Amino acid sequence: MNITQILDACTGCGVCAAVCPSAAVKMQPDAHGFLRPVVDDAACTDCGLCTRKCPVSVLPQNSAHTDVLTGYAKDGALLPRSSSGAIFPVLAAEIIRKGGLVFGAAFDGQFQVVHTAAESVEELSALCSSKYVQGRIPSDCYAQVKAAVMAVKAQIDSVCDIQNVPCHNDPLCENWVVSADDDRLYLIDWEYAGMNDGIWDLADVSIEGVFTPENDELLLTEYLGSKPDQNEYKHFLANKIYVDYLWTLWAKTRVPYDGQPMEDWAVERYARLKDNLRLFAEA
Repeated sequence: MNITQILDACTGCGVCAAVCPSAAVKMQPDAHGFLRPVVDDAACTDCGLCTRKCPVSVLPQNSAHTDVLTGYAKDGALLPRSSSGAIFPVLAAEIIRKGGLVFGAAFDGQFQVVHTAAESVEELSALCSSKYVQGRIPSDCYAQVKAAVMAVKAQIDSVCDIQNVPCHNDPLCENWVVSADDDRLYLIDWEYAGMNDGIWDLADVSIEGVFTPENDELLLTEYLGSKPDQNEYKHFLANKIYVDYLWTLWAKTRVPYDGQPMEDWAVERYARLKDNLRLFAEA
């Protein structure tokens, strides 16, 4: 089964084209000019990934959140340049100042609406104002999010001598148990175990145990045998980013099955990931 079999509710988001491992899905305008997925049958392997990732192919989830927040920009100069009280550039600028990326809709050179990323406050002006037409999401738009995380990895790999060692890879608190016989601490549930950067497990323990900066320093000092230097601290922080990146993606795949609690968990981890990206940039 591929995405062309569920086109009736298609919104043209382009997720199917972005995730297709064989590049068999392309977004093309239909007779009315709306972008719809077209599948190259010769290239399609019928893996079904496009339909599983399609946001309209799963049942909608009801959010447990009932609070509604409203706001507008206090800077009167922003109001004529942005819609809906100009709250977007205010929030977006804060995200960028914290080391994040902001994605939105902008007009390109042919006056077509495309979704793109802003890495600086100066680039936000193109994303302001409502467009009210369908926008094209380039296949590399999703890849830019991954690239931000991979850039951290490239930097760490260039300055740290990373050796893969046997790791648990999921040392959350529930996987630590104390024996009733001898008070020894055991780490259980090794289904995700494999070779990995040893600092991953430390970062995971810190996240799941809600460690303070003081706890982190003690953990690293005991593990390394000395107080961590700047590169060692950034190595540790980078692994916190990797951990939350992985589990955010995992949680999003579980939302169709586990509902809103899993979505909330993914949002929580993603927010922490962005905070740690900012800390990494400042370190």
